Amino acid sequence: MKLAGNPNGRVALCLFGYVGCLNKYRMSDAEIDITEAYEYYKKNVLKDHDIDIFIHSFDIKRKDEIIDTYKPINFKIEKQRQKFKVDHIGYGDSMKSYSKHTEGYSSKQKQVFHNQSQKYSRKQSIILKRQHETKHKFEYDLVLTARLDIAFTEEFEFHTLDPDKLYAPGNNARHPNMINEFFFCSNSKNIDKIGEFYDNMAEHGLDSQTNIHIIEMNYIKKTWPNFEDILEYYLIRPWSAAAWHGSVRIIRTKPNVRTVVKK
Repeated sequence: MKLAGNPNGRVALCLFGYVGCLNKYRMSDAEIDITEAYEYYKKNVLKDHDIDIFIHSFDIKRKDEIIDTYKPINFKIEKQRQKFKVDHIGYGDSMKSYSKHTEGYSSKQKQVFHNQSQKYSRKQSIILKRQHETKHKFEYDLVLTARLDIAFTEEFEFHTLDPDKLYAPGNNARHPNMINEFFFCSNSKNIDKIGEFYDNMAEHGLDSQTNIHIIEMNYIKKTWPNFEDILEYYLIRPWSAAAWHGSVRIIRTKPNVRTVVKK
């Protein structure tokens, strides 16, 4: 791909998380059709570009769908982990089975589990990217790490981006201490550092609060002391209740989104 200052740039897309369902914490029987988000990825991210895709997901029942649709060059799709680095059980009622975990969690329990699960998945997709680089002795010029359950409604113009910057969805001045972490895009080493956030969540606030936007911004500020020179906002994700607006959207908020029934 032709990138700024590099006519032969190489780009990776690291996808993570779940394909998505109508309920944030997966209590709904209606799962979202995988083509809903993929159509936006195909149109506005992948296009005719030669982009290598890496995927980690806990959506084990949809493994074949994910592979057949996105055709990643490497992937790890596994059963949902029950434990992560920070023990979520200590935040409230004891955990029940995963399929009904929201019934047994306090609100904080749910969020501590959910936040870690998502960031663990992100890290694993980035590790797959790094393993590929090591094996083939090269490094991607740009890496986009993003959730499987979001829609880019505007073109992601890789060729306009500076690999030394760290791009995230558009900020709102009312929340300078928060970051919308639906996606990040930067050079390969910077994205490796984004992956390492999972290992550092507790020391940046997970023990004292559950707002992932604040916790990740704390990490960015510490990891890049000159973050104001590196962090740039790209595309728009408004700070508001989940709704179908902006140029980066949660697919479950799409009006009349197509669903499939769990098997």
